[in-house]
Amino acid sequence: MNLLLLTTLMLAEVASGQERIELLFGPEEEYRSALMRSNDRKLAVKEGLKRGLDEVARKLGLKQGGQNLGNANNLFYDFKLDEKELNIFMGKLQNYCGKWSDLSCNLSVSDAYANIRYDTGEILDGEKVMSYFTFKYDHGVMELNSAPFKLKDLDSRHGEVYSRILGALKKEGWKTAKIGGEGHLHFDIDSAFRLSDGTYDVRRYRNFFVDWINHNELNWGILHYDPKIDGAAPIVRTSKENEAFRATVAKIDEFIAEHGPIVSRELFHQQSRKINWGLSKGDSIAIRDGTIEIRSLRPKENLEEMKRVCRLLESRLNHVAKVDRLLPYYGGIAPAGVQEAIDRFYLYVTEAGESWSEMKKLMPVPWRTLSPNRDIPQERLYSSGKFKPSTLYQCQAWLFNHLLKF
Repeated sequence: MNLLLLTTLMLAEVASGQERIELLFGPEEEYRSALMRSNDRKLAVKEGLKRGLDEVARKLGLKQGGQNLGNANNLFYDFKLDEKELNIFMGKLQNYCGKWSDLSCNLSVSDAYANIRYDTGEILDGEKVMSYFTFKYDHGVMELNSAPFKLKDLDSRHGEVYSRILGALKKEGWKTAKIGGEGHLHFDIDSAFRLSDGTYDVRRYRNFFVDWINHNELNWGILHYDPKIDGAAPIVRTSKENEAFRATVAKIDEFIAEHGPIVSRELFHQQSRKINWGLSKGDSIAIRDGTIEIRSLRPKENLEEMKRVCRLLESRLNHVAKVDRLLPYYGGIAPAGVQEAIDRFYLYVTEAGESWSEMKKLMPVPWRTLSPNRDIPQERLYSSGKFKPSTLYQCQAWLFNHLLKF
């Protein structure tokens, strides 16, 4: 899918003099319709039965019949609406826009595209500041994007318009594509690691990626349960990838030893261009057009879920930014089971200063009743594990097996 939105990170100084990273988020949310052609639904069920996706959907309490089933290996991803059905939906969206007198809508029924603009109430250089949401039909899903927003914007006008649009979608039978769909968030590399004086924190850059790999549980069912695991695969899955990532980390460590953790803009970009971490668009995290894209996220059901995800990512990045040492690299060890995945996620949440009772709601519903082991140091939790090579198929099988236990 085309990236409709590039986002940035902005830095704001707090009273203590410490820099607080304030993320500007850019979502790509996918929604499926209940109006898929019957043949597509039958195909989805048939393939789903072969791969156990219908059982995954049942265990997770999702509606079956193809609507929320996945796109394993792309065998039945391209669900399509009849042109007539799509036109009906766009017509209904146009009716909603007619009722939303405070919004400006630009719709193209033939292209199945909509741009919904609104006045933020702010004035910049004598002009009203406008913001927007966009819809576009693509490969059987309606993709919702928006202008970059801060977490605090979800408590104001942006959040209100977002909730209004979600309500219209749900009323017309469009559901979050929990299995066979993803929700992505982007942030800009430059602004993420730029300090207020214009220099760049290369140690923060390095620690951010190491922290993501160390907490591989995020990509093994915690934040998303898309059976098409190769659509947002853990970065490190094989021994070869593990050693390659470890070698990349070692190169950055050598660079920091020579130049220090804080470097000039030119030196930072010169070094970052040499290192791509071996990422591709299909990984759980990717570098695209100067942004870091978090891909292993479920589409958000409502405004509160969007707030929760944004707050966790922002808090974790601020936690990493405060670390004044090089984080140890434990390797992309897959959790041994659901309990270990939850134990690791508990550390991820609480170290970031967030509430476990709130953030555990991001996990699959069946896992939320399990209690984490709260007294296991991170070093012990990860050092006790051994790196186990895993193919994409094994990744997918692991996810199936552990979801099916509930």
